[in-house]
Parts: sequence; C-alpha cells; structure tokens
Amino acid sequence: MKTGNWNGFIAMLDGVEDNVKKELDKALKTVAYKVQRSMITGITSKRFNLEPNAPSTVKQKKSSTPLIDKGDLVGSINVHRLPDGYLTGVHRTALSKDGKSLANIFAVHTFGSSAVDASGKRSGIPQRDAITPALKENENTFIDECQKAVERAFRLK
Repeated sequence: MKTGNWNGFIAMLDGVEDNVKKELDKALKTVAYKVQRSMITGITSKRFNLEPNAPSTVKQKKSSTPLIDKGDLVGSINVHRLPDGYLTGVHRTALSKDGKSLANIFAVHTFGSSAVDASGKRSGIPQRDAITPALKENENTFIDECQKAVERAFRLK
C-alpha cells in the first residue's frame, strides 16, 4: 500500500538547506533595512524620546534634538553585509566631515558616558539608545519574515 507522494517529498528535500539559507538571508536583509529606517526616523522624529541635549549643547548646536548636529551621524546609519548576516548601525570606518569617528560617537550615545573632572564635578553624556527601540519596533516583522522564509524554502505556500 503506497501513501503520499514520496517523489514530491524527496524533490522538496533536495536542496532544502540551500533554500533555507537563501530565504533566511533575504528575510534578515529585509529586517535589517526596516531596523535602519526605524533608527533614522525614531531619531529624527523624536519618536524614541531620547534624553534631550544639555542647555550648553543646545546653545552650541542651536538645536535641542539629540543625535543630530550636521546630519553626519544619522546619515551614517546603514546596513552592512557580514559573512553570516547583517549589521545595522554605524560602521567602524564611518567618519564625520571633520574626521571624527562616527562609530565612537554613536557608541558613546548608545551606552552613555560619565566623567569626573579634577574638581570632582560629574559630567557626561546620557544614554541615547536608538538600537533597542528600533529592534523592538521590528520584532514582529522579524518573526513574520523568518516564517515566510521557511515557508518559501520548503515551498509550503
């Protein structure tokens, strides 16, 4: 007694590993670009409610919007292809127009920093994390895209 379409099943399994890798790569790329858009729009629209600039910074920059001065930092948020996935953020080689490391500036703002001067006065930069809220905004997209990738890889739909 024969049940099912074994030839069809075997054909589906043939090359499934390559299909899964290819489809998951597409899904990760899609999500990486959505996270990039979320990071940029979250910063520029003030949607992430980042810690405001200090009065001295507002006076210097003539703006109270954190993480935006000349646009170098926000403009450097990109998607970078890695051997095993994608990086969304500021690449370590990105430089501002005046030659400063934008990756370092982004890291300081992402995690914050503090310093104590010779007189004991504390100063620093508050944490202004644009990565975590952008990832949270795209959590369901990640799940949906991965599910679709598996369905495509196994030709389920």
